[in-house]
Amino acid sequence: MQDIRTKIAGVSVDIRACGLLRNGDDYLVSTENDGTQTLHVGAIKVGETTEDAVVREFFEETALQVIPNRLLALIENHFCINNQPYQQLLFVYDVHLSDPTKRDPKSEDGCTSQWLPREQVTQLRPAILNELVHQPFSTSPK
Repeated sequence: MQDIRTKIAGVSVDIRACGLLRNGDDYLVSTENDGTQTLHVGAIKVGETTEDAVVREFFEETALQVIPNRLLALIENHFCINNQPYQQLLFVYDVHLSDPTKRDPKSEDGCTSQWLPREQVTQLRPAILNELVHQPFSTSPK
């Protein structure tokens, strides 16, 4: 399946989904080789739901199986890379592990997954994700 990405009037546009995975007061964060921190995120494929994309991306990036609890936010993200404008819609889900005993993520080339205490989660991109991490909310499985 093809990712939902296009270019309109010189602006790259895509739709992505990510998951906020918490274990106690620790959050699973992805750190790219350039130091950028984010939640595990990926493009939605044609015909795929945003929830299915979160489950697939988590498994592809970490080998962890997650279950989406609920949609926390829809973020409109505008940015530039190499003077190329991007407009992105990011669906953010609260997720939990399908098996809480299996919480050790694998890391893939170009990115490292690690559990960080909430107080150390301050450098996520887009920056609004930091606010989500630090807002009180309940994470109860469906």
